[in-house]
Amino acid sequence: MSEGTSGHKKNFGTGEFRGISTLTKALGPSLRILKLGTCALGDEGAAAACRSLVGHPALAELDLSDNGIGQTSFQKVQQTMCDLMRSTRTLKQLCLALNLIGDDLAMKFLQCLCVECPGLDHLDLSANGLSQDLKIKVRDKVKAEDKSADAENVEQPQQSEYKASILEQTRQTALEAAGLFTAIYPLGNRVHF
Repeated sequence: MSEGTSGHKKNFGTGEFRGISTLTKALGPSLRILKLGTCALGDEGAAAACRSLVGHPALAELDLSDNGIGQTSFQKVQQTMCDLMRSTRTLKQLCLALNLIGDDLAMKFLQCLCVECPGLDHLDLSANGLSQDLKIKVRDKVKAEDKSADAENVEQPQQSEYKASILEQTRQTALEAAGLFTAIYPLGNRVHF
């Protein structure tokens, strides 16, 4: 990390990512928790770190908070984060709090979480640039999942109309109606704003 002329933290330059990549590759296979918060990694540095951690055999927690993630084109960081979430089966917690993640990048992470990552229990997106609209839609989706689960658990034959009514009401939340995603694995309490 270097200081700009105004004294503010500047993100790494492109040549400096070899160091973070080398560091994360050199970590032992028994590493369970890695905290890289407030390292000014930016999108490129976070992508480099995640790329070398994909498939790590024991990593359970990764903290990338307060790193300026989401400030540039997010294609590379989105792809490598999703690769990490999808391919690192031991990963239970991913902290991306205090970054610059907006709705578009958050939706990519949520899609990955709901479609490809049943084992990730905690995705922290708090203190990012997420709109209130997205937060409300995600909360509505979680409520709909809860209603659907409740309706699935109704066993009495006389309540089959009620069960069908609840399932119909919850079939499409605002996120699905907008064509954003359909969850294979429920969001539940796995995402935090």
